[in-house]
Amino acid sequence: MPKRDVSGVLLLDKPVAMTSNAAMQKARFLLQAEKAGHGGTLDPFATGVLPIFFGEAAKFANYFLDANKEYEARIKFGRETDSCDVTGKIIKTAEIPDLTAIDWQRIVQEKFTGKILQIPPIFSALKIDGKRAYELARNGKNPDIAAREINIFDLHILEIGRDFLSIRVLCSKGTYIRSLARDIGLAIGTCAYCEKLHRRATLGFNFQNSRIWQLAEIEKIAKENFAEIDACLLKIDFCLQHLDKYKVSSEKIKFIRNGNDIAIFENLSEKQYRLYDEEGNFFGVGEVKNKRMYPLRLLKNK
Repeated sequence: MPKRDVSGVLLLDKPVAMTSNAAMQKARFLLQAEKAGHGGTLDPFATGVLPIFFGEAAKFANYFLDANKEYEARIKFGRETDSCDVTGKIIKTAEIPDLTAIDWQRIVQEKFTGKILQIPPIFSALKIDGKRAYELARNGKNPDIAAREINIFDLHILEIGRDFLSIRVLCSKGTYIRSLARDIGLAIGTCAYCEKLHRRATLGFNFQNSRIWQLAEIEKIAKENFAEIDACLLKIDFCLQHLDKYKVSSEKIKFIRNGNDIAIFENLSEKQYRLYDEEGNFFGVGEVKNKRMYPLRLLKNK
Protein backbone atom coordinates (compact mmCIF):
# COMPACT_ATOMS: atom_id res chain seq x y z
CA MET A 1 0.00 0.00 0.00
CA PRO A 2 1.48 3.41 -0.96
CA LYS A 3 2.45 5.76 1.86
CA ARG A 4 0.74 9.11 2.27
CA ASP A 5 2.26 12.59 2.41
CA VAL A 6 0.57 13.67 5.62
CA SER A 7 1.68 16.41 8.02
CA GLY A 8 0.58 17.11 11.58
CA VAL A 9 1.17 16.23 15.22
CA LEU A 10 -0.36 13.29 17.04
CA LEU A 11 -0.37 13.52 20.83
CA LEU A 12 -0.04 9.90 21.85
CA ASP A 13 -0.39 8.33 25.29
CA LYS A 14 2.54 5.94 25.07
CA PRO A 15 1.69 2.59 26.65
CA VAL A 16 3.90 0.89 29.21
CA ALA A 17 6.50 -1.69 28.05
CA MET A 18 6.84 -0.11 24.60
CA THR A 19 9.72 1.99 23.32
CA SER A 20 9.00 5.45 21.98
CA ASN A 21 10.28 4.36 18.57
CA ALA A 22 7.98 1.33 18.50
CA ALA A 23 5.01 3.53 19.39
CA MET A 24 5.95 5.97 16.64
CA GLN A 25 6.34 3.20 14.06
CA LYS A 26 2.95 1.77 15.01
CA ALA A 27 1.29 5.17 14.61
CA ARG A 28 3.06 5.70 11.30
CA PHE A 29 1.79 2.33 10.06
CA LEU A 30 -1.78 3.09 11.13
CA LEU A 31 -1.76 6.47 9.33
CA GLN A 32 0.14 5.02 6.34
CA ALA A 33 2.45 8.03 6.59
CA GLU A 34 5.61 8.48 4.56
CA LYS A 35 7.58 10.18 7.32
CA ALA A 36 7.27 10.21 11.10
CA GLY A 37 9.34 10.98 14.15
CA HIS A 38 8.80 11.44 17.86
CA GLY A 39 9.80 14.10 20.37
CA GLY A 40 10.89 13.87 23.97
CA THR A 41 11.67 10.14 24.29
CA LEU A 42 9.95 8.23 27.08
CA ASP A 43 11.57 5.16 28.62
CA PRO A 44 9.81 1.85 27.89
CA PHE A 45 8.51 1.54 31.47
CA ALA A 46 7.03 5.06 31.30
CA THR A 47 3.66 6.22 29.95
CA GLY A 48 2.18 9.54 28.94
CA VAL A 49 2.30 12.29 26.34
CA LEU A 50 4.54 11.41 23.40
CA PRO A 51 4.29 13.81 20.42
CA ILE A 52 4.49 12.06 17.04
CA PHE A 53 5.47 14.31 14.12
CA PHE A 54 4.32 13.46 10.62
CA GLY A 55 5.78 14.93 7.45
CA GLU A 56 6.57 18.63 7.63
CA ALA A 57 5.73 18.77 11.35
CA ALA A 58 9.15 17.27 12.10
CA LYS A 59 10.73 20.62 11.21
CA PHE A 60 9.13 22.08 14.33
CA ALA A 61 9.79 19.19 16.73
CA ASN A 62 12.40 21.22 18.61
CA TYR A 63 9.67 23.31 20.24
CA PHE A 64 8.43 20.17 21.98
CA LEU A 65 11.94 18.92 22.70
CA ASP A 66 12.95 22.21 24.31
CA ALA A 67 9.71 22.64 26.25
CA ASN A 68 9.22 22.20 29.97
CA LYS A 69 7.71 18.86 30.96
CA GLU A 70 5.43 17.72 33.77
CA TYR A 71 5.62 14.23 35.26
CA GLU A 72 4.11 12.09 37.97
CA ALA A 73 6.41 9.49 39.42
CA ARG A 74 6.42 6.83 42.11
CA ILE A 75 9.75 6.47 43.91
CA LYS A 76 10.53 3.13 45.55
CA PHE A 77 12.98 3.22 48.48
CA GLY A 78 15.39 0.62 49.84
CA ARG A 79 16.95 -0.43 46.56
CA GLU A 80 18.97 1.17 43.79
CA THR A 81 19.19 -0.20 40.26
CA ASP A 82 21.79 0.37 37.56
CA SER A 83 19.18 2.04 35.33
CA CYS A 84 17.61 3.99 38.22
CA ASP A 85 14.24 2.47 37.33
CA VAL A 86 12.18 -0.65 37.89
CA THR A 87 13.64 -2.48 34.89
CA GLY A 88 17.26 -2.36 36.07
CA LYS A 89 19.52 -4.69 38.00
CA ILE A 90 19.66 -4.12 41.76
CA ILE A 91 23.09 -2.78 42.70
CA LYS A 92 22.50 -1.57 46.25
CA THR A 93 20.10 -2.02 49.16
CA ALA A 94 19.60 0.02 52.32
CA GLU A 95 17.30 0.43 55.30
CA ILE A 96 14.29 2.68 54.77
CA PRO A 97 13.73 5.45 57.31
CA ASP A 98 10.28 6.44 58.50
CA LEU A 99 9.15 8.39 55.47
CA THR A 100 6.30 10.07 57.35
CA ALA A 101 8.76 11.59 59.85
CA ILE A 102 10.86 13.32 57.18
CA ASP A 103 10.61 17.07 56.61
CA TRP A 104 9.92 16.72 52.89
CA GLN A 105 9.18 20.40 52.40
CA ARG A 106 12.65 21.36 53.62
CA ILE A 107 14.37 18.70 51.50
CA VAL A 108 12.43 19.66 48.39
CA GLN A 109 13.13 23.37 48.85
CA GLU A 110 16.81 23.00 49.72
CA LYS A 111 17.87 20.25 47.32
CA PHE A 112 15.31 19.77 44.56
CA THR A 113 13.88 23.14 43.59
CA GLY A 114 15.32 25.64 41.13
CA LYS A 115 18.54 25.20 39.19
CA ILE A 116 20.42 22.13 40.37
CA LEU A 117 23.14 19.84 39.05
CA GLN A 118 22.07 16.34 38.06
CA ILE A 119 24.04 13.33 36.85
CA PRO A 120 22.05 11.40 34.21
CA PRO A 121 21.74 7.60 34.53
CA ILE A 122 24.41 5.48 32.85
CA PHE A 123 21.56 3.86 30.91
CA SER A 124 20.72 6.97 28.89
CA ALA A 125 21.00 8.10 25.28
CA LEU A 126 23.69 10.65 26.01
CA LYS A 127 26.75 10.37 23.78
CA ILE A 128 30.19 9.81 25.28
CA ASP A 129 33.10 9.80 22.83
CA GLY A 130 30.66 9.12 20.01
CA LYS A 131 28.83 6.24 21.70
CA ARG A 132 25.55 6.12 23.57
CA ALA A 133 25.95 5.77 27.32
CA TYR A 134 23.55 2.82 27.41
CA GLU A 135 25.65 0.99 24.81
CA LEU A 136 28.72 1.33 27.00
CA ALA A 137 26.75 0.26 30.08
CA ARG A 138 25.39 -2.82 28.32
CA ASN A 139 28.95 -3.82 27.47
CA GLY A 140 29.89 -3.78 31.14
CA LYS A 141 31.51 -0.35 31.13
CA ASN A 142 30.71 2.40 33.61
CA PRO A 143 30.67 5.61 31.58
CA ASP A 144 31.75 8.79 33.32
CA ILE A 145 28.84 11.17 32.87
CA ALA A 146 29.25 14.78 33.90
CA ALA A 147 26.63 16.57 35.95
CA ARG A 148 24.34 18.91 34.01
CA GLU A 149 22.31 21.89 35.14
CA ILE A 150 18.56 21.43 35.09
CA ASN A 151 15.70 23.46 36.48
CA ILE A 152 12.96 22.03 38.68
CA PHE A 153 10.22 24.64 38.80
CA ASP A 154 7.97 22.72 41.16
CA LEU A 155 8.09 19.41 43.02
CA HIS A 156 4.90 18.45 44.83
CA ILE A 157 4.49 15.48 47.18
CA LEU A 158 1.33 13.54 46.26
CA GLU A 159 1.49 10.54 48.59
CA ILE A 160 3.80 9.12 51.25
CA GLY A 161 3.77 5.34 51.79
CA ARG A 162 5.77 2.95 53.93
CA ASP A 163 8.38 2.42 51.22
CA PHE A 164 7.39 4.79 48.43
CA LEU A 165 6.81 8.42 47.57
CA SER A 166 4.57 9.75 44.79
CA ILE A 167 5.53 13.12 43.34
CA ARG A 168 4.54 15.57 40.63
CA VAL A 169 7.38 17.44 38.93
CA LEU A 170 7.44 20.42 36.58
CA CYS A 171 10.93 20.64 35.10
CA SER A 172 13.09 21.85 32.26
CA LYS A 173 14.23 19.79 29.31
CA GLY A 174 17.06 17.39 30.04
CA THR A 175 15.74 16.42 33.46
CA TYR A 176 15.93 12.71 34.25
CA ILE A 177 13.22 11.71 36.71
CA ARG A 178 15.08 8.43 37.20
CA SER A 179 18.09 10.38 38.47
CA LEU A 180 15.80 12.52 40.60
CA ALA A 181 14.45 9.37 42.27
CA ARG A 182 17.98 8.12 42.93
CA ASP A 183 19.05 11.47 44.38
CA ILE A 184 15.99 11.79 46.63
CA GLY A 185 16.89 8.42 48.09
CA LEU A 186 20.43 9.60 48.78
CA ALA A 187 19.14 12.83 50.34
CA ILE A 188 17.31 10.92 53.07
CA GLY A 189 20.12 8.45 53.73
CA THR A 190 18.89 5.45 51.78
CA CYS A 191 18.64 4.43 48.12
CA ALA A 192 15.79 4.49 45.63
CA TYR A 193 14.68 4.02 42.04
CA CYS A 194 11.81 5.19 39.86
CA GLU A 195 9.08 2.56 39.93
CA LYS A 196 6.47 4.32 37.79
CA LEU A 197 6.67 7.34 35.49
CA HIS A 198 3.94 9.21 33.64
CA ARG A 199 4.43 12.33 31.52
CA ARG A 200 1.45 14.56 32.12
CA ALA A 201 2.33 17.49 29.86
CA THR A 202 4.72 18.97 27.31
CA LEU A 203 4.62 22.43 25.70
CA GLY A 204 1.41 23.11 27.61
CA PHE A 205 -0.45 20.12 26.12
CA ASN A 206 -1.85 17.85 28.82
CA PHE A 207 -4.60 15.35 29.52
CA GLN A 208 -6.96 18.09 30.73
CA ASN A 209 -6.78 20.54 27.81
CA SER A 210 -5.88 18.30 24.87
CA ARG A 211 -6.93 15.09 23.16
CA ILE A 212 -4.27 12.53 23.98
CA TRP A 213 -4.81 9.40 21.88
CA GLN A 214 -4.36 5.74 22.73
CA LEU A 215 -2.88 3.53 20.03
CA ALA A 216 -5.93 1.29 20.29
CA GLU A 217 -8.18 4.26 19.50
CA ILE A 218 -6.15 5.17 16.42
CA GLU A 219 -6.20 1.55 15.28
CA LYS A 220 -9.99 1.40 15.66
CA ILE A 221 -10.46 4.55 13.57
CA ALA A 222 -8.10 3.19 10.90
CA LYS A 223 -10.14 0.00 10.66
CA GLU A 224 -13.63 1.52 10.79
CA ASN A 225 -13.28 4.79 8.88
CA PHE A 226 -9.80 5.55 7.61
CA ALA A 227 -11.00 8.81 6.03
CA GLU A 228 -11.35 10.28 9.52
CA ILE A 229 -7.90 9.36 10.75
CA ASP A 230 -6.26 12.69 9.81
CA ALA A 231 -8.70 14.41 12.18
CA CYS A 232 -6.63 12.94 15.02
CA LEU A 233 -3.72 15.21 14.07
CA LEU A 234 -3.12 18.71 15.33
CA LYS A 235 -2.22 21.31 12.75
CA ILE A 236 1.39 22.44 12.95
CA ASP A 237 0.62 26.07 13.70
CA PHE A 238 -1.82 25.06 16.46
CA CYS A 239 1.17 23.50 18.22
CA LEU A 240 3.01 26.82 18.02
CA GLN A 241 0.40 28.96 19.77
CA HIS A 242 3.05 30.19 22.20
CA LEU A 243 4.51 32.20 19.29
CA ASP A 244 2.83 35.40 18.13
CA LYS A 245 1.41 35.57 14.61
CA TYR A 246 2.86 37.67 11.79
CA LYS A 247 1.30 38.12 8.35
CA VAL A 248 3.73 38.61 5.46
CA SER A 249 2.58 40.87 2.63
CA SER A 250 2.15 39.49 -0.87
CA GLU A 251 5.03 41.68 -2.10
CA LYS A 252 7.48 40.01 0.31
CA ILE A 253 6.18 36.47 0.52
CA LYS A 254 8.33 35.21 -2.35
CA PHE A 255 11.53 36.57 -0.83
CA ILE A 256 11.10 35.02 2.60
CA ARG A 257 9.80 31.75 1.17
CA ASN A 258 13.02 31.53 -0.82
CA GLY A 259 15.01 31.82 2.41
CA ASN A 260 15.75 35.54 2.36
CA ASP A 261 15.22 37.95 5.25
CA ILE A 262 12.82 40.83 4.74
CA ALA A 263 12.47 44.31 6.21
CA ILE A 264 9.65 44.94 8.67
CA PHE A 265 8.27 48.32 9.61
CA GLU A 266 6.05 47.31 12.53
CA ASN A 267 7.39 47.76 16.06
CA LEU A 268 7.95 44.08 16.78
CA SER A 269 9.89 42.52 19.63
CA GLU A 270 13.01 40.56 18.72
CA LYS A 271 11.68 37.03 19.04
CA GLN A 272 10.19 34.21 16.97
CA TYR A 273 6.84 34.43 15.14
CA ARG A 274 4.44 32.16 13.30
CA LEU A 275 4.38 33.25 9.65
CA TYR A 276 1.26 33.45 7.49
CA ASP A 277 0.53 34.66 3.99
CA GLU A 278 -2.23 37.16 3.27
CA GLU A 279 -4.72 34.34 2.74
CA GLY A 280 -4.09 33.13 6.28
CA ASN A 281 -2.03 30.08 5.37
CA PHE A 282 0.71 29.15 7.82
CA PHE A 283 4.06 28.57 6.16
CA GLY A 284 6.74 28.65 8.84
CA VAL A 285 8.52 30.35 11.70
CA GLY A 286 10.68 33.46 11.51
CA GLU A 287 12.70 35.55 13.93
CA VAL A 288 12.94 39.31 14.18
CA LYS A 289 16.39 40.85 14.53
CA ASN A 290 17.36 44.46 13.82
CA LYS A 291 14.07 45.32 12.15
CA ARG A 292 14.24 42.36 9.79
CA MET A 293 12.39 39.03 9.72
CA TYR A 294 14.66 36.04 9.20
CA PRO A 295 13.14 32.69 8.14
CA LEU A 296 13.99 29.86 10.54
CA ARG A 297 11.85 26.90 9.47
CA LEU A 298 9.59 26.91 6.44
CA LEU A 299 7.09 24.47 5.04
CA LYS A 300 7.94 23.25 1.58
CA ASN A 301 6.23 24.94 -1.34
CA LYS A 302 3.52 22.85 -2.90
